[in-house]
Amino acid sequence: MQLIDALEKRRCVRKFKNKDVSEKEMLDIISCSLNAPCAGGLFSVRTIIVNDNEKKNKIAEACLGQTFIAKAPYLIVVCSDKKQTEKMYGKYANNYIKQQAGAAIQNMFLRITDLKLATCWVGSFDENAIRRILDIPSEMDVEAVLPVGYADEKVEERLKPELNSVLRLNSYKTKPYKIGKKLDT
Repeated sequence: MQLIDALEKRRCVRKFKNKDVSEKEMLDIISCSLNAPCAGGLFSVRTIIVNDNEKKNKIAEACLGQTFIAKAPYLIVVCSDKKQTEKMYGKYANNYIKQQAGAAIQNMFLRITDLKLATCWVGSFDENAIRRILDIPSEMDVEAVLPVGYADEKVEERLKPELNSVLRLNSYKTKPYKIGKKLDT
């Protein structure tokens, strides 16, 4: 699949088939996170793959009762280990860590789509509960939970804003950018 196709086809799915995903595919997905940009070359993202049904159910409850999460064959729990980045960047570290986690998650999303699998970016959860369930140290941040499996629903085309409604040239206070106009004028 071409990158532009993966970007266009990427959707959040909340219903999964009872069909396993191979270990090779899961490792391939995680491997794509390693290509995310990182401040100072310090890769802070850590991932936990969860396939234990009891833990998946507990995580679904910790995600404010989003029970669909437990139906996926696998969960990827994305965390950030901020120690090294904080040593190097001090007060700026948290921004860099969050940016890196987002980039790593997007890379995984695109590979999941490329493999004709499905996921949903779950960011609403009780972080301390997930830490307890998965024995995550308190100095680590839990960034997201990604259920991974085969979609068992037809996902509608998502609405996206018009490009000219979100684009400005040289200043936010300018009028929306008119498509077709040269960038240098």
